[in-house]
Amino acid sequence: MKWTDDRPFTHPSAQGITATLVEGLRQNFFIKRRRRIIFVCGGPTSSAALSDRANFLNWAQSNIADEAHLLLAEKAYGAATERGTKFINLADFEKILAELSDCVLIFPESVGSFSEVGIFATAKSIRDKTLIANDSKHERRDSFLLLGPYHEINEKSHFNPSVNYDSTLGPDPAFHQRIWDRISIRTNGFGKRKRPETVHFVDMPLASRVAIVSWVINITARAKFGDLLDIVRAVYGPNDKDAQVLKQTLAVLVALDQISTPVTDLFRTRPKHEFSLDVPVKVSKLKAQFRSFWIGTYPKLWSY
Repeated sequence: MKWTDDRPFTHPSAQGITATLVEGLRQNFFIKRRRRIIFVCGGPTSSAALSDRANFLNWAQSNIADEAHLLLAEKAYGAATERGTKFINLADFEKILAELSDCVLIFPESVGSFSEVGIFATAKSIRDKTLIANDSKHERRDSFLLLGPYHEINEKSHFNPSVNYDSTLGPDPAFHQRIWDRISIRTNGFGKRKRPETVHFVDMPLASRVAIVSWVINITARAKFGDLLDIVRAVYGPNDKDAQVLKQTLAVLVALDQISTPVTDLFRTRPKHEFSLDVPVKVSKLKAQFRSFWIGTYPKLWSY
């Protein structure tokens, strides 16, 4: 394969270690996730008067940061419009992220979040994992939200019923803990080791694709899109949709804060890694070899 700068792993000094990585992914291995993924929707987080969602996020940072990764719609927007990863509209991308999450937690407190409740209620894969954190002051006897989407979610979701409070009676100090108790109980066993399906990359569940690509970038420290596409095709075989599906997978990883993409379109791993793969290769040795390759062959890219 001809060596090109847009595919650094085609360099002669990288081909051997890349082949070892590919061989490891061709063998049987397990995937495990370190923290629950909670997709948190609701009111704004930057206004002067803190929203219910903002209050929960502040509480979560101090209480459950080691147990849950909180994914925000704002991150979805940033990933969907990231240079080099734009591929679908935001509404569709939010649905993809919701399907990946262990729980979709929504605080119905704004026009946008009321709309999201309606959207989530109609999508089974999202509705079945939605938890409504509801201020009962919004409820009305003849409310369409109460009789329609709220009822549909509460009847079908694994997280039913909603966690309610009444803000007209003053703050509920136990509200956030009650939300987390519901989530932690209903997602018990989320971190079990799973063997990915031995199918083509484009036919894999999103969770498997996300875990595998994030592991590859974590091992290699940096990676260009062309190199990642080569690795995917070397392991799982070529497909016309590989590039499109890989872009989608990378956008999800940007939204999850697992990778970043500077202006060079060089994907970099983040310090806190969510996914672990029990792959039959010496991971520490492989990581050291890739870092040595970057420092010795592409020092400018390593400095990013």
